[in-house]
Amino acid sequence: MPAEILIDPRRAMSISSIPGLLEHHAKRNPDALAILAPGRAPLTYGRLNQHLDQVGRTLRAIGIGRRDRVAVVLPNGPEMAVAFLTIAACAVCVPINPAYGTEELDRYFADLRPRALITQAGIDSPARRVALRTAPVSSGQGILLWS
Repeated sequence: MPAEILIDPRRAMSISSIPGLLEHHAKRNPDALAILAPGRAPLTYGRLNQHLDQVGRTLRAIGIGRRDRVAVVLPNGPEMAVAFLTIAACAVCVPINPAYGTEELDRYFADLRPRALITQAGIDSPARRVALRTAPVSSGQGILLWS
């Protein structure tokens, strides 16, 4: 059921998705702060919306569609929040605890059968090793793809 956002007491706007809500805020007030974290530069709604668009185009260009599962293995923090929002806007986001070991990840990946994995670039992790062992098509910039 769409949420109703009151912009003006005489008008209401129906928003049916999180990306729609973020886009609405980005158009209305692009410089408003969307994501804050200690010791990090804040992310505005305008920049967050640009990131959603860019990631969506990138995922579609590599063949990831709305019904494809994308595993996200990142520590809690602003990067995880942004990754969750951006992936959920264009695919099925599957957040996975980065503390899981190889055996747990083997089971999760076998059950979930993700089409891609988002993880920290340049970091050797159990998630990356399991994904590489299960024959991804390609990898780069923290994204691993399965066929």
